[in-house]
Amino acid sequence: DNKLVGRVKLLAKAKTKDFTSIIGHLNYKDKNSCNALHHAAMFGNFQLVKFMIANGDGLITLTKDNWGWLPLDYAIREAIRSNKSESMLIVSYILEKTHGINGVDDLFLFNTQNLMKKER
Repeated sequence: DNKLVGRVKLLAKAKTKDFTSIIGHLNYKDKNSCNALHHAAMFGNFQLVKFMIANGDGLITLTKDNWGWLPLDYAIREAIRSNKSESMLIVSYILEKTHGINGVDDLFLFNTQNLMKKER
């Protein structure tokens, strides 16, 4: 529901470290099939991303949206766009947590190359 997406956006922008209000809703998808981790990665909040991965069901990092984008793809795009160290930490952290899962490493390489081409 849109209330959850709004709550995730507010949490991502906030300086708080108390993210417990979204624990039961981490796998909810919005109308574009983005879950809470997609949104946290878009906003570049490392603490929120860590919380979601630690409290998610393991599939949270592998959920694709309607365009086939993983939360990792949004993290990469945000890192390229913003050039902030926190965004780079998110990319590294998601990669660390998904390394070795079937196809994720290849998908990361393919998507990173395509994103870098588009950002130029």
